[in-house]
Amino acid sequence: MPNAFGTLLPPSEPRNADRAPKQILLECLLAWLLVSVATVLLDVAGQSIPLLRQNLVAVVAVLFLLTPRFALPRDVADPTPPTQGIQAWRTAGVTALVICSLTTALYLPGRHLWETNLAERDFQPGWSTLFRPPGQCLGQPTSQVTTSNSVHVWESHGTTFVKWHTPDQPWQLRIEASQPLRRVLPTPQEDDPRIADQGRSARLVQLAFRPLRNETVAISATVDRQPVARFACGASSTPVEGNPLTLHFSLSWLLMLMATHWLLVALPEEFFYRGYLQPRLEQWPSLASTLLRVAGLKITLANVTASALFALAHFMVGGDPFRLAVFFPSLLFGALRDRTGTIATPLMFHAFCNILAHLSGLQYA
Repeated sequence: MPNAFGTLLPPSEPRNADRAPKQILLECLLAWLLVSVATVLLDVAGQSIPLLRQNLVAVVAVLFLLTPRFALPRDVADPTPPTQGIQAWRTAGVTALVICSLTTALYLPGRHLWETNLAERDFQPGWSTLFRPPGQCLGQPTSQVTTSNSVHVWESHGTTFVKWHTPDQPWQLRIEASQPLRRVLPTPQEDDPRIADQGRSARLVQLAFRPLRNETVAISATVDRQPVARFACGASSTPVEGNPLTLHFSLSWLLMLMATHWLLVALPEEFFYRGYLQPRLEQWPSLASTLLRVAGLKITLANVTASALFALAHFMVGGDPFRLAVFFPSLLFGALRDRTGTIATPLMFHAFCNILAHLSGLQYA
């Protein structure tokens, strides 16, 4: 029979003995170091290799899924057995539904207070925040350097930005749609299907807007009434031919967002951290002890250790100290794994948390 990692165990050969606890601890640390350092290096390399940058999440996901198989001794049983049977999946789903509902009720008010008081962003709820341009326009560019020949267009947190360092000649920047747009920068105005700025000298211009529904938006940049400027889109500043630039806003990105967080983020991370790392760490006697119990969930020292490594790995990519905060939800992911014995519930909860954080962030500008 195949095990959870998909390999066949030879029935006629005796199983090899597992490693000693000290060796298991070393195995875990080396496996974590491998995937963490490799992720950082791939992220850095992706800054200069467009193909790698576009597929970085998938490449890292494969790394997380394969490393445990190579780290484990041959024929040693999987630390976390797969979830099997309709009843097991039903139980996992109901548990995930309950914990997701409680999390939503606690998270949304806290997020609102943080956004409006600390981040000083305005609460602008509505379905309009879910209409977004094509994927090539998503994410703020890493470089803010602009030239008169390049107009940067990107979308972040539900708002589409247009930035242009205009030439020292008569110029005009126009944004037009068939339906009204909500202007955000430079000053909020009443909804209008046209947003424009013009001048006769060089300066830095930035416009920002939000579409109010599914629609097509045209952005044009002209010098002496001639469309000479080109556009660079999204975080990668991908060059796009055509002036005016036509953007089709839709909800199609939602499907990609859900698939990405389910299959390429939550699944690989839970497979590695809660399916492999945490139960392997429990083989070290002192790490198997329970530190506390809350609402029927136990927090073990192995869970704390795996969560600390989980948070540190997130910090290593980008160096943002706020990413260390994932330590706390990771404790809950680990507790759910200990409670259910599989990664099905923490996988569903992990993906839900990522999607909830992303969608709720779009409601503020």
